[in-house]
Amino acid sequence: MKVVSIGRVLGIAVAVALLVLALFTPRAARAQAPPASSTAPASSTSTSAVAPENAEQADALKKRGDEAMDALRYGDALTAYQRAYAITKNPALLYNQARAHQALGDFAAAASLLDRFASEASPELKSRVPQLQQLMDEMRARVARLTVRCNIAGAQVLLGDRVLGTTPLGSDMRITSGRATLRVTADGYQPYKRELDLPGGGAVGVDAELVSKDSSSLLVVRSNIENATVSIDGKASGQTPIELALLAGSHAVRVERKGYDTVETQVVLAVGDRKELDINLSQPPPIYAKWWFWAGVGAVVVGGVVTVYALTTERGPDSGSVTPGRLSAPLVRW
Repeated sequence: MKVVSIGRVLGIAVAVALLVLALFTPRAARAQAPPASSTAPASSTSTSAVAPENAEQADALKKRGDEAMDALRYGDALTAYQRAYAITKNPALLYNQARAHQALGDFAAAASLLDRFASEASPELKSRVPQLQQLMDEMRARVARLTVRCNIAGAQVLLGDRVLGTTPLGSDMRITSGRATLRVTADGYQPYKRELDLPGGGAVGVDAELVSKDSSSLLVVRSNIENATVSIDGKASGQTPIELALLAGSHAVRVERKGYDTVETQVVLAVGDRKELDINLSQPPPIYAKWWFWAGVGAVVVGGVVTVYALTTERGPDSGSVTPGRLSAPLVRW
């Protein structure tokens, strides 16, 4: 029988122990290491948490965006900044996107991105934009808040060519100020269409009531004066020009604007009709030109202002004649 020496047994035991240590120690170390994505927050102003090849791609995209901005190709610049931000999540690129949107005239998008930049950027990064608050205020002054309410859920809401979403929409959407066409559509219903004036820094609320095509018709109201208020059956419905979906039947139409004579008329609509109504608003004659105003009135124009003098007479207590020199002209301002 072969005898195994104690030294050899010990050598085998040591070798086995080293092998076990080599197999299990690295695995334990990897389990304790934090994931690479946790080495920097999402709002980091550096690209240290990004793989080197991705960081190089982001830097190239950012450079491409800068060059496009210098060349006034703002759409190309915006695309490059967006792609770079998707890689790095660097908030500095939010600021760059905001400036590109500003140059494109989309002040609502610029305002939203500046808000995100102010929220995500470090104090050191924000200090590099000394007029940040002034820029944010300037963008907000060019943005209106729009609320659209509708009696039909799932209706599509468009402003110009832009799809805002489907009803019900979140309230107070940020929209670049100015004049725009609002449309609300749904299958089986007459479309709602209205011209809006969106005031910078203000808010506009719209109640879009959709009417079934099976019981309605369309009425288009225009006037020679833009932005005249249109009321249907005593309810303000918008401003000219306007297209309204109404139930079939008779409706009272009123068109008015300050400084012009109000026009009221009646229209009868049948199911499926599309009628167009052109209203001519005219300015009333000046007060001194009206038939019931005494012809002795004199009008004097001074500095563009019409001053009207109403002439009166003073009679003696016992005489019906006018005594010379007793005419007076008290001033009446209208």
